[in-house]
Amino acid sequence: MSSKNRLIHLHINKIKPKTYICNFCGKISLYHEYANIGHGYTRDIDLWIELCHSCHRLLDYGNIEKLFKEVDIKSCQKKSKQH
Repeated sequence: MSSKNRLIHLHINKIKPKTYICNFCGKISLYHEYANIGHGYTRDIDLWIELCHSCHRLLDYGNIEKLFKEVDIKSCQKKSKQH
């Protein structure tokens, strides 16, 4: 990760408090990461979602179709599923 990207991650972590709930799978954990859904590393907080490590890897390694079927990109919140 470049120093510019590291600074953007620090900025996002500072201004967007973590909920510790994965926006994709709903897993609750202290070890969540912010992921940029546009892969552009912008400071636009609406383009960042909180993911667990496993879901972050899905996004990073090209399985974004599966991820975005469940995540509402505009609100960056997990869609409610009716049981």
